[in-house]
Amino acid sequence: MARSEVREAIVAAVVEVQQARRAARQLPDHAQVIADGLVERVAGVCSRPEFYEALEELAGAGVVQVGRTIRDTYVRMAE
Repeated sequence: MARSEVREAIVAAVVEVQQARRAARQLPDHAQVIADGLVERVAGVCSRPEFYEALEELAGAGVVQVGRTIRDTYVRMAE
């Protein structure tokens, strides 16, 4: 798949998770790669290595913020 499609799929998945968490008033409202199954949500578009490459590109471009927790990686839209 085209790199732009992968980035769009990741952004859509992160936005979906963040909106659901905000609607449920859950804090923190960021998406988590493992807990929220972000890789699985975009599995039809890219492989796991492609997911992480695109995620780093999005973070480098300032579109998303990425950080590490003890057990997971969180992703949130840059605001």
